[in-house]
Order: sequence, then structure tokens, then C-alpha cells
Amino acid sequence: TLSLVVIEFAIGLTLFVLSFKDKEWTEGRLASELNNDLTLTSFSVVLGVFLFVCIACMGLLGELVFFHIILIYKGMTTYDYILAEKERTSKEAASGPRNTGATAAPSA
Repeated sequence: TLSLVVIEFAIGLTLFVLSFKDKEWTEGRLASELNNDLTLTSFSVVLGVFLFVCIACMGLLGELVFFHIILIYKGMTTYDYILAEKERTSKEAASGPRNTGATAAPSA
């Protein structure tokens, strides 16, 4: 999935750059493919939004891939990780509030 989003981003970025570099070619393609239903400005805006969504997706999917690489390195499954986190949070809750080292202000 991440590789497909990267490919879509590369194609979108190529079209975005071409829409500014060769405006006549882009306007001609828009006219022939879409029958003048989309102007060059609106096409560039749509591509910009598409690229922004691709960047967001690449960030989220990249984080997920990195997380699973760490799990593979540790020899854990996602379910093992969830159980370990659940156990860790229940131990923290059972031990009571942690002392952060801050002293309470004296009450008047």
C-alpha cells in the first residue's frame, strides 16, 4: 500500500510540475480529455490537494511500517504488543499515581 501511494505521489508531482512548466501542453490535454470542463488553475488546485493527501498517507503508512519493523525485530506480533501494553498500563494503574518530583504549593 505504501509503495502504491508513493507511485501515485510521483505521478501527481510529475503532472503538477508539468502543469507549470508546459502550460500549453497541459491546457491542450485538459481540453482534449475533459472537453474544457476543468481549467488549468482548478486542475493545479486539485493536484495540490491530491499531493497533500498523498503526503499525509505516506506519513501514516510509513509510521505503521516502521512500527511493524520494530515488532519484527523484537520478535513480537501486534497482538503480543497490545497485551504487553495492557499489562504495563494495568501495573502502572495498580501502583498508584507516580511522583513527578514536583512539590505541592503550601495551602494558605
